Amino acid sequence: MNRTTFLGRFSGIDVSIHWTFYLFFGWIVLSGLFSGGVSAGGMNAALLFCSFLCVLLHEFGHAFAARAFGISTE
Repeated sequence: MNRTTFLGRFSGIDVSIHWTFYLFFGWIVLSGLFSGGVSAGGMNAALLFCSFLCVLLHEFGHAFAARAFGISTE
C-alpha cells in the first residue's frame, strides 16, 4: 500500500504528501468551519497550506545544501 500521494518532482527530488496530511487538513478545516463558519475554515486551510509550503521550502534547503557538499539526495 502506497502511503503517500506523489505531487511531482523538482530538481530531481520527489515531492509527496503522506496520507495523514489529509486527515490533519480535514480536522483543521472542519474545526474552523464548526467554530467560526466558512471564513474561519478558509483561513485555516490557507494557514495550513502556507505552513506546508514553508516546510517544503525548508526541506529543499536541506537537500540543496547537501548537494553543495557533494552528498546525494533523493
